[in-house]
Amino acid sequence: NPMLCLRDFLKNDRTLGVLDSELDDARFIEMANECDSLVYLDAGNNTSQKRFECNGVTRLDSAPIAIAESLLSSCAGSLSYTQGVYQPQVGVAIPNSRNHTLTEDYLAGGVSIVTKAEKANRFNAVRGLFSDSGNTYQLNDFSPVTNTTYQTEDGEQLWLDMELPFTTNNVMAQRLAISPIYCRYIPRQFKVLAICGE
Repeated sequence: NPMLCLRDFLKNDRTLGVLDSELDDARFIEMANECDSLVYLDAGNNTSQKRFECNGVTRLDSAPIAIAESLLSSCAGSLSYTQGVYQPQVGVAIPNSRNHTLTEDYLAGGVSIVTKAEKANRFNAVRGLFSDSGNTYQLNDFSPVTNTTYQTEDGEQLWLDMELPFTTNNVMAQRLAISPIYCRYIPRQFKVLAICGE
């Protein structure tokens, strides 16, 4: 489970030695359960796999941030450090219970609307490498993921290259590759400079 692996890594005295009090255990449990939930791969719901898995080895003399990023790559995850506590998020929708309403009382500056990312920061196809369990866990290309609708809008194929060292299944690698395409094509994004408190 990527979240349990990440938590153990953060606490390890040979890496970051994070204290229990610095970990949002409720969030780690919530995200670990999301990783263990089943995703069905066919219309008849006959074939399934866990949403996210983390399989692999690493050297502890590598940079801790690089190891953490590799672990997080297996679940389309992120890790924030907010008010002295580490909080993880995996590649699933954020529940409404964690939505917040911003009013003008929070504003410390103006609001800008980004209708579309710059071409240099945009892509409509993803390719990359995963640790292929069918080939002695050597890094192999996973099947590329493309979006023809976005490619038509962009007028050309724009590639993002990914490396998934802790993903050992081609289908799971493809599912991970889909996520950044859709995240990059959110029609409108709002940028707000806000004052955040407890």
